[in-house]
Amino acid sequence: YEYVEQNDFRQSDLVSKHDIVEFWEPFLELVYKVGIVYKQTGKLKELKVEWMRPIFYIMDESKVNIDGQVYEPPKESMDAGQEVRRRLGIYCEIVERFPKLEATNWKSWRKELQKSSGDLWKTLIKYITKVGYKELNEILRWILGPLLDLRRASLHLFRLESQESGVGDVVIFNNKADCITFVNNVRDNFKDHEDKKFQRDMPIDELDKYIEKISDKEQYQYKYREDFIVADEVKDEMKIVNFKFQKEALQDEFEKGMTGVFKYFNDKESSDFYDVPNVRKLFVNLTVKEYNKRKSLAFYIDDMNRRIFLLKVMLYEMKCNGISRIEIPIRANKEFLLSFKEIFFLHHKMDRLFGNYLSYDQYLFFFESINLLNNSNLNLKNEVEHLKNKDFVEEALPKFIVLQAMRKAVKLEERIRGYLKEVNKLFYREDYFQITQYELDTPYMDYIYDFDIKKNPIYGTSVCDELNETRKKLEEEIIRYEGRYWILEGFFNTKEDKKKWIEAIEILRNINDLVQDDIRDYILNLYKERENPKLKERRESHRSGSRKNFSSTNSITKVNTGRVTSGKERKDKRGSTTKKGIANKRLEHNQSFESDEDSNIISKKTDLKSEFLRPPHVWNFPVEELKTQNFLKNQKKESTKYLDENIPPTEIKKGIDPRDFYKDGRVRHFLVALDNITASMMAFSATEKANIFKFFLECSFNALDIYYYNHKVIG
Repeated sequence: YEYVEQNDFRQSDLVSKHDIVEFWEPFLELVYKVGIVYKQTGKLKELKVEWMRPIFYIMDESKVNIDGQVYEPPKESMDAGQEVRRRLGIYCEIVERFPKLEATNWKSWRKELQKSSGDLWKTLIKYITKVGYKELNEILRWILGPLLDLRRASLHLFRLESQESGVGDVVIFNNKADCITFVNNVRDNFKDHEDKKFQRDMPIDELDKYIEKISDKEQYQYKYREDFIVADEVKDEMKIVNFKFQKEALQDEFEKGMTGVFKYFNDKESSDFYDVPNVRKLFVNLTVKEYNKRKSLAFYIDDMNRRIFLLKVMLYEMKCNGISRIEIPIRANKEFLLSFKEIFFLHHKMDRLFGNYLSYDQYLFFFESINLLNNSNLNLKNEVEHLKNKDFVEEALPKFIVLQAMRKAVKLEERIRGYLKEVNKLFYREDYFQITQYELDTPYMDYIYDFDIKKNPIYGTSVCDELNETRKKLEEEIIRYEGRYWILEGFFNTKEDKKKWIEAIEILRNINDLVQDDIRDYILNLYKERENPKLKERRESHRSGSRKNFSSTNSITKVNTGRVTSGKERKDKRGSTTKKGIANKRLEHNQSFESDEDSNIISKKTDLKSEFLRPPHVWNFPVEELKTQNFLKNQKKESTKYLDENIPPTEIKKGIDPRDFYKDGRVRHFLVALDNITASMMAFSATEKANIFKFFLECSFNALDIYYYNHKVIG
């Protein structure tokens, strides 16, 4: 009676039930024991939930309607199932009257229960062994087809992977028979198979113990144990032959199973599953270059690997617990649906971040740029996550990213110039394929940058020969010159703004490296002046008096660059005490102050540190390069887990204003160009793929455990 009352097993409740996935085992166990007492169970050794489940889908005399699909099983099967359901309702109605019994009606109630139990078991035996269950159960299995196919594929793959790693209790199963034996043993822990002891005159205290024993719902459900420790002797017995071949075959079946489930969700839950993802690409993205060496990649790949693992655990538990624990239809399994939804959105995010060669380089560029600020005195997390400073995130950071992209292009040009200088040639941008010849944002970008072109839809078509040649030229230049020139391809309107970018890059090329750092610090701090006008006054004051603190030209001396001097140069040096030598030396200094020659000069008497010196008192002194070299030299081996954590701390200086560092105003011209280019890029990227700039920015934030936007960015 307690089970009928607590679990809504009353006759009125059974009429409206469409499915049973509740823990019916204790109730059916007692129904079976009552049948044993009255010797009505025939050859049946138990009463399984999966036998009873199909009868609750029979809501019409001629058809079954599930998940929008209509099925018409044989009429005699429908009749048999309906009869079992009717008899079960009568049986529960009699049990429901138990609390109202008195001594006068006890015997009549018991006879009524015995007769109802007999009628129920007659219909049950016919339904289970002859006609009804088999046909109706086939409908349920057909409805659950995509999930069951995935469960079957996952079972074999999960078992193989567990044996390989030696983790989890699944490793105790070598085959299907072992799994069945295990499940039966679990049932033995709570099920009393000694039926002969269960008699009419069973003492009430023993009956209470039995009821308490079978009432623990946790004993009816298997839960995977990830912390299971496998003995060494067991591991030796689990050595697998041709493991790689088996795993590849099982992986292929698992991917087909996932594709089938995604197709189902795309059909039934299209608002969330707006397409059918390429599952093969999903697993390819888990093995991108240096995925286990970079925090930026590991953040998302580790997350996806964990979600795939938990999905396999869920499917394995479904296998052990049986089909009766799987709700119908498939989308009614909330945890299963949520798992696929998370995998779906995470896959689209990962595919957009590093699903091809271009996006891979772009994401690493974004992450490294943001990580530079995160590893500085800027307190990035506070500015972004706690203060939610809109001006900083949506104005200063975009300018910073564009500046970093241009500096990357300048360094690439410098490497090219270095190669050309060795062979006495001049640099012309028109001579280089990826700088000017290659058409940016071509309609065939997906093919040109695809990791695996053989799986691309246009592979083998007439345009492939030309596209393959383009891929080859790009790859050769990127490898030779150690970088991608247009790292923000796709973020800006290349047809309208490409020329503006090249003009700005040319200006930046003629700006000292340390002044470029000052430009970076200037744009990162400028937004604060709107909040605090005193900061602007302080900066203007510092700007007007900054040059007074610089050393005089008499204290400037040339830094030894390690270059071997020629005989003529040594002769000029020896003759520097003459009037002619002194004049030449002064001319050399004057040229250094006003031009962008390669000579490195630094003050030797000033008390300012070299990293704070600016033109004309220092020219192209490689402070940042030296700091990086010293940092890496002092780093202990294996001191950090990821490559992109090995960066020296950066100081973002406050109150700096580089606009007047050059007499010709080149910094001012560059800042105007930077403002215009950034504004144009943000307007363009906002219309491209749900704001591609904010997407990459937020994903880089998240990989550093920083969260700014309130909405979840998806693929």
